[in-house]
Amino acid sequence: MKILFFCTSLELGCDGVGDYTRRLAGECAARGHDCTLIALNDTYVTRASDTTSQELR
Repeated sequence: MKILFFCTSLELGCDGVGDYTRRLAGECAARGHDCTLIALNDTYVTRASDTTSQELR
């Protein structure tokens, strides 16, 4: 299954919702799902990054 997650920030330790979203996506990826995470209005990110599902675990 392909799953798309949206939240305001994905920087570790800066936003509880973002931390939870990363953890949830990691668990879904561990079960074989293809997860994409998009951070909207993340003031901690200075450039875009591409992370594989294995790195979310």
